[in-house]
Amino acid sequence: MRPSIFVTCLLAFTLTGERSSAAIIAHDTFSDGGRSNGADPLDLAWYKSLSTMQVAVANDPFIGSGNALHVDVVDVNIPRVLGTFPLVAVGPNTGDKIRASFDLRLNDPIPQPVQSGDGNNLRFGLYNSNGNAVASDEWSESGHTGYRSSITTGYDPGGFGRINRDVGTDMGGGSNTLLSTTKVGTMPDLTDSTLTHSIFIEIERLTLNSLQITMGVDGFLTASAADSGPSLVEAFDEIVIRGGTAAALPVDFTLDNVLVESISAVPEPSTSALATIGMLALVLYGWRRRSR
Repeated sequence: MRPSIFVTCLLAFTLTGERSSAAIIAHDTFSDGGRSNGADPLDLAWYKSLSTMQVAVANDPFIGSGNALHVDVVDVNIPRVLGTFPLVAVGPNTGDKIRASFDLRLNDPIPQPVQSGDGNNLRFGLYNSNGNAVASDEWSESGHTGYRSSITTGYDPGGFGRINRDVGTDMGGGSNTLLSTTKVGTMPDLTDSTLTHSIFIEIERLTLNSLQITMGVDGFLTASAADSGPSLVEAFDEIVIRGGTAAALPVDFTLDNVLVESISAVPEPSTSALATIGMLALVLYGWRRRSR
C-alpha cells in the first residue's frame, strides 16, 4: 500500500473513533418475575419503604412486552422503592459519569388542574448507603447520601424540575439542599396513564472537586445543577424512586428497563488525530529518505 493511501485510511479510522465507553453496572427488566436480584447478576434487589405499599412484578400491557415492577403507593407519606446494585464511583477524569435510566408509566390518569408545590412530583435519584446497605422492606435511610431530581406528575407549563443533594434521613424528601438548578425547555406532559416515559439522571465529573447533575425526560434534558465542596457524593449503590401526589391523591407507577452505567471519557478524536498525523508524518519522511 502506498504511504499516502495508508495515511488516509488510518486518519479516517482515527477521526471516527468512539468518544466514550460504557460499562453496565445493573440492568433489570424484571424477567425473573420477582423483585429480588435473583440469578441474573445484573438485576437489582428492590425494597419498599412503607408496609402499606403494594409492590409486585407482573406483566404490563403498556410499558412494553413482558414483566415490569408495579408500585401501588396507597399512602402519601413519602412512599419509595429502593433498588440496590454494586458500588460504583464516578471516574477521576473530566467527562466520566454514572448514568441511571428507566422507563416509567403512571398507573392512573392525573387529576386536573395539577396542584402546585414540591409535593406534586415524582422524585428519583442515586444514593450511597455508606455501609448501611438496605436488605429488607421498611428500610432505614439513616446515613445515606446522594442526588435526587423531581419532575411534575401532571401538566406544568413552567417546566418544573429541581435537583437536590439529600443527606441522612431525607432520601427523596424535600427538605435537604436545593442545588442551583437550570431548567432546560418545558417538562413533558406526564398525565396519560397509557404512555411510557424514558427518564434518566446523570452525575458527571467536571473537576476533581466538582460534579454536574443532570436529568431528562423522553430524550430531552430538562434540568441541570453543579455541586462541589466537602459534601460531594461521588460513589453510588442505590437508586430510589418516590411516588408523589396529585390533588392529594397518591400517584402509582410502573417501572421497567432500569439501567445503571459507568461511562468513561476517552481522548477526543481530534486530539488522537493530531497525534496520529504527527507520527505518520515522521514515518512518511523516513520512507521518502530511504527511497532516494
